Amino acid sequence: MFFWTIAIFITLYTGWRYIPDILQWKIKPHAFSWLPWTILTWVACMAQIKNGEDMWWFGALAASAFVCGVIFLLSLKYGEKNVTREDKIALISCIILIVFWIEVRNDVWAVVLVCMIDTLAFFPTWRKSFLKPQEENISMYLLSSIKSFISLFGLKNPILVNWLYPVFLVIINFSFTLYLAWRRKIIKK
Repeated sequence: MFFWTIAIFITLYTGWRYIPDILQWKIKPHAFSWLPWTILTWVACMAQIKNGEDMWWFGALAASAFVCGVIFLLSLKYGEKNVTREDKIALISCIILIVFWIEVRNDVWAVVLVCMIDTLAFFPTWRKSFLKPQEENISMYLLSSIKSFISLFGLKNPILVNWLYPVFLVIINFSFTLYLAWRRKIIKK
């Protein structure tokens, strides 16, 4: 319960910090990333519950899904407006893989697909951040990585299907944190 309380707190804190920055036009989230992330968080949430995780894990993921959903809705008005052909391909690919996910009956493959979809969903944000890294909040991604790491200690049933997605989130969010820091340093020069 302790680890889940921290994870839920970090999730709500990052949303609380990120959302005002969106409303002030400081951060411009890419809707083509945040829509799949909202869906995927609920998918992972359901997989965890199905595989014996408790309601605290569900609460942590539900808080994440709520924050992602709010950010997605805000991104429609305040977010990145430069949508490229590659962004559209990434979103369409996400949707196609989500359809495949619905048909997958193996929980491990379902979570692997979630990781693949999450990676594709990240593409528009990575692309946008190459030129405009200041339009993303480094601390949100760093805290998301930390939250996912902490959540691993709260797993009741630490089987592959339960720890694969949180480990993936640690890696991808921390990688993006480093990427943003690197791009900001390059652009500053």
